[in-house]
Amino acid sequence: MAMESGAKCFDCRRPFQPEAIIHYDHPWGWVVEGYRERQWLGFRCLAPRCGYETSFDKLGYRHLRPSELTPPSRP
Repeated sequence: MAMESGAKCFDCRRPFQPEAIIHYDHPWGWVVEGYRERQWLGFRCLAPRCGYETSFDKLGYRHLRPSELTPPSRP
C-alpha cells in the first residue's frame, strides 16, 4: 500500500524500502496477522544520517479511533 504509492521520507525525501517498516504494540494501531496486540506501523528512513520515523497515519492511512476498537479476543 504505502510502498506502491511511492511514499518518501518527510525529512530527506528518500523512498521508503520494505525493510524499513517498523511496528510496536499500540491500542489505536492496526490488526496485523500474527500479532496478538494491534500494531502501530511506520517506516524508519534508512538514509545515512537521517533515521526519521514516519507513521502510516502520517502517510494518510487512517488509524482506528477509540470508539472503533474492539477488545482483543482471549484464547
